[in-house]
Amino acid sequence: MILVDSNIWRQTENPGGNPTVQQWLSDNDANLALSAVVLGEMHFGMKLMPEGKRKTDIAQWLEQLSRSFEGSIVSFDRDCAVAFGELAAHEKRAGRNPSTIDLQIAAQAITHRMSIATRNVKDFAHSGVTLINPWEA
Repeated sequence: MILVDSNIWRQTENPGGNPTVQQWLSDNDANLALSAVVLGEMHFGMKLMPEGKRKTDIAQWLEQLSRSFEGSIVSFDRDCAVAFGELAAHEKRAGRNPSTIDLQIAAQAITHRMSIATRNVKDFAHSGVTLINPWEA
């Protein structure tokens, strides 16, 4: 299974998304997973937007995305929390400071033995998780 980062999902949000990434998503549809952390990250971004059509469109898109994974959204549970703590401590000791959200996504992937699809491979490079960059796939 492949845990998909927000920068990949956003390519499905509008028709102007990257066609290579959109094709990759289509080709791998049966193996894709939606992270509760990624969902929260995208809702956060949407909630910061000014009121208007764009915000409404993104809210509807997020609702549709959530419904398409209803019952199979990857949660952030106790095991993920433990993996997060271990990974965050490892990164801190190594002098790196990745974002909390990226560490949480990596912890989910580690816990559930998933790969991560992202454009920002450098953000996950030290996690030990198999990374896929659909822009280069």
